[in-house]
Amino acid sequence: MDAIKNQNREIESRALRYLEQDTLSHMDMIEVIRRGFAEIYYAGEEGVALKEQKGNSYFLSVVSPEAGERMADFFKCSGPVFVHQEFMVELLFRKLHRQESNKCYQMVYLKEEKALDEEAAREAGLCFQKLDCKWLDRVCEIYHLVDNREYIRFLLEEGVMHGAFVEGELAGFVGLHAEGCMGLLEVIPAFRRQGIGEALERFMIDWNRERGYVPFCQVIEGNEASMGLQKKIGLTMADKPLWWLS
Repeated sequence: MDAIKNQNREIESRALRYLEQDTLSHMDMIEVIRRGFAEIYYAGEEGVALKEQKGNSYFLSVVSPEAGERMADFFKCSGPVFVHQEFMVELLFRKLHRQESNKCYQMVYLKEEKALDEEAAREAGLCFQKLDCKWLDRVCEIYHLVDNREYIRFLLEEGVMHGAFVEGELAGFVGLHAEGCMGLLEVIPAFRRQGIGEALERFMIDWNRERGYVPFCQVIEGNEASMGLQKKIGLTMADKPLWWLS
């Protein structure tokens, strides 16, 4: 048993040595490993290929198309794929029969101080609480970027969805995707333009840091409103993009 643990630690160390050559760009893959739910298919000087075991997402970063071609053989999957090199997008389209991709940028919170001013939030009448499965219908009714009821149920069961309440009424919510990326941010129309979306993300950053996680999110290229919010809160943008394949 100890031999297996030592072998797994060595594989993780090899993966992190490669990924930490560009920590910001690879924070998604690094956090999957650090949080303990990575199945690593390959780790070495040519790159890293892994599966996130909770949500069945796949991640790939490689130094060359030739290395990517070999590692793509591990990805006999129907789940989403996150790839860190543009030269792999067309190759994976062909190999995995994918049809769509989104180019996005990793945003990472590197500051030591808390993101949310709790006193100011209280003065604004905001209260934050974890959402459970009794909120499933309401969340699915409001949020349409993820059209997968069972996935939302899974996140609620995992305890990673949180709501902001004003005088007992749900004003918005935020969550954590299975791979650890912050997202699912939504403010109900009647409560918009009151800073609630920003407060929710700040709350989620602190929630992550309290658990020893590095808070990060991904912003689709061209979403200037979201990019502006991340920069206002103090997240740092990676120099290199990544692509979601669906």
